[in-house]
Formats: sequence, structure tokens, C-alpha cells
Amino acid sequence: MIKLTKKRRILITVVLSLFAVSFAFRLALLFVPEDYLKNLEKEPYSTVFYDSAGKLLQVTALKDGMRREKLETRDINPSIKKVFIKTEDKRFYFHHGVDWAAMTSALLLNLGDKKIVRGGSTITMQLVKMGSANKSPTIRRKLHDIFYANVIEAKHTKKTILRVYLNFLYFGHSATGLASAARTYYGTTADKLSPQQLCILAVIPRNPTFYDPINHPE
Repeated sequence: MIKLTKKRRILITVVLSLFAVSFAFRLALLFVPEDYLKNLEKEPYSTVFYDSAGKLLQVTALKDGMRREKLETRDINPSIKKVFIKTEDKRFYFHHGVDWAAMTSALLLNLGDKKIVRGGSTITMQLVKMGSANKSPTIRRKLHDIFYANVIEAKHTKKTILRVYLNFLYFGHSATGLASAARTYYGTTADKLSPQQLCILAVIPRNPTFYDPINHPE
């Protein structure tokens, strides 16, 4: 029988306690009523009309004038995943809603420049912001985003999170979602975009006016 030293027993106790607290927290998140991802899923999508030969006739606009075609999980190919995850959330598959390393790095950078130059938000945190009426850059709102990002991650798979995120990104020119952006800028469907086209589209949501490839091709 292996005898443990007092220090090792304390260490094991601490580790097990942290694991239990983490598990209890994740379990409690399942019972939080508010779910911004689920709320976004209830939003309407544009209707797409084709003729008998399969030629596109019309994509209807929503009440706010935006066009948002629905992008299904099956249409999100590896190239789409690679480009958008690399651009927005490199550790997307390795966190539970919050990338603490990225947030710490962003905080230090912002403090050094004495202004906000990087947000540090994950894809999941951005989803919370998309579904929230309060988009003010305050500490209180950031804490709100952090908490509900954990709620979303506890209730949904990464596949669902990424799909909803890609459906609600704003790309300018009244195009919301990657499917509508692909048609607006390149006249094609999202699954047929080239890696180069994806790279261009991936940066547009950061500043749709500044990175507009139509008005600013350079």
C-alpha cells in the first residue's frame, strides 16, 4: 500500500475540491433560464426562391432590410472552420466560453496603449453580445458576456455555437451571416468559397465599412 505524505494528501484534496466546484458550477449553468444562442435561433431567415432549373430568382429581405440566408452545419466545411476560428478564436475548441489567456493579453495591451485596441472576446462571448441589447463597452457588460458564454457552452455543442455565430455575423451591404455574404460579394454559396475569399470575408465583421471590399478593394 502506497503511503502519501501530508503535502500530497493536501494537494490531492485541493485538486479534487476544485474539480467538484467546477463540475457543480457547470451543472448549475444548465438551469440558468436565459440563453442568448437559443434566442438568436428564433430569429427569422430570408426566403430564397429558385426557378425549376435551380437558378436563383430572389432572396427576400427581412423587416429590418437585412438579408440572412440560413447556413446549415453540413455546409460549414473545414476551410470555413479553419479561417474563422483562426481569425476570431484560436482556442475555440479548448475553452468553455472564455479564453482567459487571450483576455489577459488583451487587457495588458489595452492598458499599455491606454485605449481599447483588442477585445479578447471568444466566438461564444460574441454570440452573447449579438443577442443582447446592451452593447456598451463596460466592465459590467464584459462580466455579463463572460457568464452567459459559460451558460451557452454548458448547454450547446461547439458545432451549434459555430453555426449560429456564422449565421449572425454582419458583413455590410445588408448581408448578415456568411451565406448572404458569400452571395453578396462573390455570387456563390458559402461552401464554394475559396480560401482567399474566406480570408477576405473573415475580417469584414471587425469593421464592415473599413474592410468593405467593394468600396475599398485595396
